[in-house]
Amino acid sequence: MENEPKTPRRVTINLRSDLHERVMQRAVELDQNPNYFVNQCVEGILDAIDAEEIAQDIPILKMARILKGKTLLDAKWVGALCAIFAPHAEEITVWHRRNFAELANRHEGKLTEEFINLYWKQAVEMTRQRMETEKQIARLKKTAGNDK
Repeated sequence: MENEPKTPRRVTINLRSDLHERVMQRAVELDQNPNYFVNQCVEGILDAIDAEEIAQDIPILKMARILKGKTLLDAKWVGALCAIFAPHAEEITVWHRRNFAELANRHEGKLTEEFINLYWKQAVEMTRQRMETEKQIARLKKTAGNDK
């Protein structure tokens, strides 16, 4: 018993060469040892596959999304929530979903119906403002192009 290794036994598995650069880049971004990063990715996916729950929290994915300022909510869940609160589901854009997910993701405490309604209204307004800004930019570019 005294001779048993304290760390799990290591095996060699080949990584496709086209993934090597991406793995190394992400490991550096997350300040992780590349081997540890790969093991965390594999462990998280295997846990998700084995889980009985519909949604599975994958710690390395959660850390990466938080560090990059991305939302954590699953896109299907966001779409379903948006469809419940939007008057016309066919009018929901990717920006509606993204804005809603970002607002809901920052929420602390119980996410009640009132908060969901508030975040939906804010997401709609943020999307409207974005669309208006894009229209203004397009008009300015068109005008600037005619001045040449």
